Amino acid sequence: MPRLRLFVFATLAAFVLAACNEGAEDMPAATSKTERPTGASTPSGVSGGLNPVSVDANAIAVGTQVNGDVAVRADSPQFTVNDTVYASYSEGRLPPSGGNARVYWTYQDGRTHKEETAKIEPGQQAVLFSFSAADGMKPGRYNVQIDINMRPVGIVDFQIR
Repeated sequence: MPRLRLFVFATLAAFVLAACNEGAEDMPAATSKTERPTGASTPSGVSGGLNPVSVDANAIAVGTQVNGDVAVRADSPQFTVNDTVYASYSEGRLPPSGGNARVYWTYQDGRTHKEETAKIEPGQQAVLFSFSAADGMKPGRYNVQIDINMRPVGIVDFQIR
């Protein structure tokens, strides 16, 4: 009897794994761009209301110093808890008619520690956001994502020591 249970369990496990992997061969290969889902309108054939979005891996600069043009300089992936971390999105990529920018500072456990929105004025060349110990920053791995007009434009990983 125990062998029969083991056989039934193994058969069910194989069936479940096969069902989970169904369609995996249809997944596109990774490119130099990062793909992030959004909650934008759902075209037919896309399940769950999520659409894949490609973002430029170098779209967001993260560092502790800012130029006069509101762009981050001294780009770095590692900081201390005493630093103020800045994230900027620029280089003429903002919509010429303006809009809204939103930032998400997310900790390694998946919780967003800080979100904020900034208005983009027509002709504006860059957006800048900051994150510090006053915002709840603590040691660990983070990422920062910036959305422009509710569409992700970049995400960067960094570490706080």
